[in-house]
Parts: sequence; C-alpha cells; structure tokens
Amino acid sequence: MNKQIIFRPIEDTDIELIEKWLMKPYIKTWFSPINEWIDEICKRKDAFSWLNHFMVFVQEKPIGFCQYYDCFDTNNLEDWYDVTAPNAVYSLDYLIGEENYLGKGYGKTIIKLLTEKVVSLGASRIIVNPDHDNEKSIGVLKANGFALSADGTYYLKEFDKKDASISRYRLLENTSKIHTTPLGAERMKRNLALEVADVVGWCVEKIKEKNCKITRKGKNWYAETDHCIITINAHNYTIITAHKTKRKMR
Repeated sequence: MNKQIIFRPIEDTDIELIEKWLMKPYIKTWFSPINEWIDEICKRKDAFSWLNHFMVFVQEKPIGFCQYYDCFDTNNLEDWYDVTAPNAVYSLDYLIGEENYLGKGYGKTIIKLLTEKVVSLGASRIIVNPDHDNEKSIGVLKANGFALSADGTYYLKEFDKKDASISRYRLLENTSKIHTTPLGAERMKRNLALEVADVVGWCVEKIKEKNCKITRKGKNWYAETDHCIITINAHNYTIITAHKTKRKMR
C-alpha cells in the first residue's frame, strides 16, 4: 500500500476540498472549530510556517490531508507538553476525507509514512493527543506502535536513531543525491563484473529493490541485495565501493 500513497505539499487550490472534508460529520466531530484549521492552512507560509501540511493521494486521487510539526515551535501554544529543545519531539495529524477509503488501512499507512518522515529529520519521540473517545484514531496509533503516556495524557512513540527502518527511509528519500567518482565506478565495474555504462543508476535500482537490506554502521550505509553489498557514505551520498558477497558454505 505504501507505493499507492503519495504526499504533496498543500496548495491554495486544495483549500476548498479540505474545507468540504472538514464539514463532513464524521470529521467535524474531531476537528472543530473548522475555521482554525482553515486559517492555519491559509497562513501556512507566514504565521503558521512551522506547520508542514500535505495532501494525501492514492494514485492520482486526493483522499485526505496530513501534517507534522516540531513541538518546540508550539511550546507556548499547547498545555499538554513541555519541550525544551528543537528537532526532538514532533506531533502529527491526519484525516481521510473520502468515505470509500475508510476502514481499509490507509490511515495506518499515512501515520507510518509521517512517522518515518519526521524520524528521518531527527525526531526521537512523536506525541499525539487524539480525543479519548476517538477510538478509530487511537486504534491507528496503536497499530503503529504508539502507547499511552504514563500520565494518560497523550500517545507516544520513541525511537532509537539507529533503527533499521528509519535508515532505509532516509537513504531511499535521497537517492537523487547518490553519486560516485570515476575511480569508484571503475572499481565497482571490476568488483561486480558489470557491463553497464551508468554504474550509479544500476546501484540506485538495486537499492530501491524491495528485498534490499539497508543498514547504517558508523558513517556508512550498506545496501545488500542479489549477492552484492553497496557501501554509501551517509553524509555526502557517495558510493564508496560495491562488491560481491561471499556465499556461505553449507
């Protein structure tokens, strides 16, 4: 399902549709007052620039919207948390405005993708404060590994920055930056017996494969697939080398 869902930054032309969604009874119950949500979106480039709004698409159809923000930026606006440093604690919101897409796992995937996004930015904790009667939203959070805080105020999820799924997301999000040197390209051709002109393109396709295992160790990423390991510098996205893996003796 992840491949079907796409986020796009909200544009002014989306506001009419979002307002229509917010007026639907099953959404209005949890998102009142509606005018505040619309005001935040309309002022997203100035007064509310700390909010990151996105339209949610399944293929080419808009089905909802979502947002994330650094809680440090709103510390003086909220009374349910106290955050003392930036880029550590984030929060999320989302809605599905098209009824035909409810109850089919899209909410779970939206939260999963938002979570991966903010952790790739450096978050070590995400906190969300749904209405305690909103059982469906709470269920989506729990399905993504969120748990009720000790004082019962909100739901949270904490992260180890070495988490493998986050490393994979961060590398895949930046494949356009991947490059190598002429010597590196020649070395990889030799190590892997490649007969392709675009060595970087070949490596990127391998990295994007579903079965590619991506790990982060120290300053490098290691992408392992099809009996080869590709080593990429995690800071500048340079492919350092690639070589065949040794097959284990049975």
